[in-house]
Amino acid sequence: MLKKIPSGGTESEKKEAIHRIVEEMIYSDLPSVKLQEIDDLFKRLPLVAKKLEYKDIHTSEFIHRREVSEASNESLTCVKLGCLSFNVYDKIDSIKSRIKVINKVTQWVCDYLQKLPDSRVTFISMGAGALLMEQLIHQQITKSGVSDKKIAWRCIDIDYEEDPSRSPEASQTLKDVRKQFIEGKNVRFFTTATTYLNKKLNGQQLRTTDRENSAIVILEFNPPTPTHGNSQETLGNTGGYIVSGAPCEIAKANSVFLLIGAEDQHSDLEKFVGDLDSSISWMSSSMQFIKVSINVSGEPEVYLSEFYKKNCEALGLKFKNIVLSNLNQQKAIGSPIIRAEKALNELKEFILRAGWSAQVFTYSEYNDSVDQLTRHFYSGQQDSIDRSPGALFKLQHKQITITDSADFAALSSSQGAV
Repeated sequence: MLKKIPSGGTESEKKEAIHRIVEEMIYSDLPSVKLQEIDDLFKRLPLVAKKLEYKDIHTSEFIHRREVSEASNESLTCVKLGCLSFNVYDKIDSIKSRIKVINKVTQWVCDYLQKLPDSRVTFISMGAGALLMEQLIHQQITKSGVSDKKIAWRCIDIDYEEDPSRSPEASQTLKDVRKQFIEGKNVRFFTTATTYLNKKLNGQQLRTTDRENSAIVILEFNPPTPTHGNSQETLGNTGGYIVSGAPCEIAKANSVFLLIGAEDQHSDLEKFVGDLDSSISWMSSSMQFIKVSINVSGEPEVYLSEFYKKNCEALGLKFKNIVLSNLNQQKAIGSPIIRAEKALNELKEFILRAGWSAQVFTYSEYNDSVDQLTRHFYSGQQDSIDRSPGALFKLQHKQITITDSADFAALSSSQGAV
């Protein structure tokens, strides 16, 4: 009977031959037999994760350009594929570590879709930049046998915003990057995580649609901090944290800052805010500020910089209470971020009357965005619908961190390894 299966035929021809063999083996007086399981054998071939190797990105398709920054004396390698690219800063990054994380993401997706073959995977890439990492991940996953239809991309980067101050060449390059990446993919681009989380399609939030029957995989490969060498190692162990992101319009912001200085520092604060963009990062311990962030529940939370905790905690608490009293007023109206800006402007007026200088600006903060995304998709307190499994992949200082959601951990332990 096996000889009846055409060895060189298509999958449909082979499947039809197996159907006929099974029908010949079944007595006509038996109940009808569903042959769906045979169909499934053809649809659900084992997924074997294809590994990317170092030599694979040293072909004629790729361009490797080495540069040295005179300002920081740091060398970097730019790897390009058409318009797509990523930069490798030698002190904190390497091509090999990027290849390693690409392979780990590919393996995770194959494991997940082997366990739940009817599901999908939605990637949310923070600081996506010029999208070469995302392209290589997509290629490796599809080479492993996963259909393009199983994968969705949500690429977030503040530089996707049209900026009149940007050169025409830079703007065109970003357009070409997005155009090249789109081909054959389900992809949407966003300037901030807040914009993505608030996006609606056909009256329904995109984040809800993405979460239904889909694993949510968050990628953090290109944080803006290293681009100017402002790592914890180069800036020293000051006890603070690095603030990265960019000023943006209030509708896209996830935090509002109030910088505070001495009487004669007004122009300095104004210049500091004016110089900020997505390539600039700064140490929180070097500034006096009050920050209001919007948490996963959509409510404002107030933070004090390290300066007040170390030098004048009582004054910091007084400032914090003034902000909280404005935020919690019953007559307060507007979205949480608008209320946050208004509260900090109220405090700014108080500070100016006291003879100091102050500056308020709305900001899309990178770390807050990653935290906002992970808490939204992986916290059991947000919304009542069930979570799909997911994971956060981080590549920082040549180290790869993989944080599986509780749902994925439960899935893995209950179904075993594939």
